[in-house]
Amino acid sequence: MVGMMALTAETLLVMAWQGIGNGLPLAAVVTTPEIAAVMAQRLHFNTYGGNPMCSAAGHAVLKVLDSEQRQQHCASVGNHLLHRLRALQDKHACIFAFLSHFCL
Repeated sequence: MVGMMALTAETLLVMAWQGIGNGLPLAAVVTTPEIAAVMAQRLHFNTYGGNPMCSAAGHAVLKVLDSEQRQQHCASVGNHLLHRLRALQDKHACIFAFLSHFCL
């Protein structure tokens, strides 16, 4: 998500799944307020929609991400990784590029 925010192109819709539920069937969609308003006017079906246990787990994950400042931590670790990778790039001619925004 942090990587998507750093792109110069406008990101309209981001979907995430698998790892965000720590084994529970959970997914997330992040979009603009305009697109969300249109989606709210439609009826959507999905396999696990409204499961209270999965909803509680998702809420707990968001609370941990916020309270432990995981987004900032990932940005810091990602910047450190890029610094180290660029040092390797200077030493080895076979390394020519990194997609740095997705190393966060």
